[in-house]
Amino acid sequence: GFTLGGFVRDAIVGSRKAASGPALVPTFVSGNVIDNVRQQTVLIGGAGASTIIIDGPTNMARITQDPTVYQHTEAAEDIVESDILATPVSLNPKLLAALIPLTVELVQDSPNLDAALNASLAGAFAVKLDQLGIAKLLADTGIPKSLATQDPALWAKLLEAVGAALGLNQALPTAHISAPADLIARAGQTASTSGVWLGAPPLLSAMRELHSTGLTAGTALFGDFAAGCAVAMRQELRVEVVRHAKPTSGSHLLVAHMRADFVVLQPGRLFKQLKTV
Repeated sequence: GFTLGGFVRDAIVGSRKAASGPALVPTFVSGNVIDNVRQQTVLIGGAGASTIIIDGPTNMARITQDPTVYQHTEAAEDIVESDILATPVSLNPKLLAALIPLTVELVQDSPNLDAALNASLAGAFAVKLDQLGIAKLLADTGIPKSLATQDPALWAKLLEAVGAALGLNQALPTAHISAPADLIARAGQTASTSGVWLGAPPLLSAMRELHSTGLTAGTALFGDFAAGCAVAMRQELRVEVVRHAKPTSGSHLLVAHMRADFVVLQPGRLFKQLKTV
């Protein structure tokens, strides 16, 4: 089958391709790239946020209150209606795009172009999706947050924050995302008397510890990301090559683009841990 690099060369110099104009990479090729994007994205590949494919502008249900469950006594009228509290969230993701100039010499002389482009595109789009998702989570006022100082750099304070979330009927977090500095500080904690590494408390042994530069030191996010948020995908990653798009520099142009954005669906499944409140 085609590889991305092989296709780029075919699109530019192959006799089967048109003399000019864009050449669209086959779906199965770009599908490999988007799989790599998902795997490298902290919120999706790491924390488990789901992916929702949408065909056009869409309204998603955001649930901010669960229904009430009643125990029923036979023949008694003791079940009260209790609708979930759901509000519509409008989704129409904006375009995310990257333009990569490719010199004639690079395309002709580089047998590793496929691997290089795959790695570069996957890494770049993963970083952008994480930036958008974390910014969306931090800005969401419906997500509960620390009401007392709970420094993400300290295991004891992380446990306090988890306790606060449990008090709101949340489950134990499946993943915790912090700034790199906080993750390293927490990992470097030792017992004061023995010098033994503390490590995660047994209660949180199943929690995935993740990090992102989208968070500043002193702020972290944790919870059930699979239920709490998702990435809405209007268009998966597509890659096109425009032959001789920059003729004065002897360069072609690779255009990579997708339409995706994050949405918070159940804010009550997530928690913001704060060092400063």
